[in-house]
Amino acid sequence: MEARGVIQQEAAMATDKTQVDNKTSEYTELIKSIEEKAQIDTESKRLKYSVPTLLNKIMYSIPVNVQLTSITNSGTKIIITAQSDKYEPLGIFTAKLSQDGILNNVVYDTSRKESEVVVVTIEGELP
Repeated sequence: MEARGVIQQEAAMATDKTQVDNKTSEYTELIKSIEEKAQIDTESKRLKYSVPTLLNKIMYSIPVNVQLTSITNSGTKIIITAQSDKYEPLGIFTAKLSQDGILNNVVYDTSRKESEVVVVTIEGELP
């Protein structure tokens, strides 16, 4: 009689263990899903506010005789087209973008002279 009771208790324990394992797996998947959504939300907010921050930082580091003609944002990659009447201020601006940590991996991509204006393309990544 006692053996039958022990067997029933063991079966009940096995059933309970299976249920606990299933719930643990379910909760682990839910936690993983929540963490992924939180990471995506954090990344989108970071990108959303990065452009105004970038423009604010550029405002305080751009030399007086440099004009920005365009800024293109594709994810974290930024492409800036700027112009000036001389090469020197454009080089200074490019260096400041890198040195001040405004952009990472700054590359002075192309330059051309149109009439009396020097036009350059600068590429970099948001920090």
